[in-house]
Amino acid sequence: MTTYRFYGARHSIVGLGNMVNFEIEQNEPFLPRLRDLMHRGFDWLLERDRVQVWHSFCALFYPHLKDTTHLESFYYDLLYDAAKRFSRQNPKRVVLESYVKLLAYEGRLHLEKSCYICHGPIGGQLALMRAFIPAHEECIFGSAFESEKLYDFLQSGASIELDELEVEHLYDIVLKGL
Repeated sequence: MTTYRFYGARHSIVGLGNMVNFEIEQNEPFLPRLRDLMHRGFDWLLERDRVQVWHSFCALFYPHLKDTTHLESFYYDLLYDAAKRFSRQNPKRVVLESYVKLLAYEGRLHLEKSCYICHGPIGGQLALMRAFIPAHEECIFGSAFESEKLYDFLQSGASIELDELEVEHLYDIVLKGL
């Protein structure tokens, strides 16, 4: 939706990752005007580390969806569900699980057990490229993961079996883009 709004010191709620309620005022010869903004916040918004992870995750959506004219409710539901879970779970784990849901929804979840680069079979260790595409560690010079543990995560969408170092490495892959 394309609208305009006067942005000033008193209008800071229109920002990256903020959920807002609003009304549209129609101005026939011009763009519609955004009015009566109300911020719908979450209890974790005062925790800087969680907000940083949230903003990084939300920033991935603009380049991914910028040319889309119609957006299905899946993307809003995914972000809303993630925002609700941020207060009670590790935010990086929430991002990883949401990322897997997104890849599965878009049909881009790669569960083949062959390297994307050399097409050889993947054994005990594997590395991941952007969008969690599997490859040999030697082919992309990436961090190694146990293949069975990672395939279990990709199939189930639950990060409970991953240790904190694996979560950090996978989160770094997520930040490369959708």
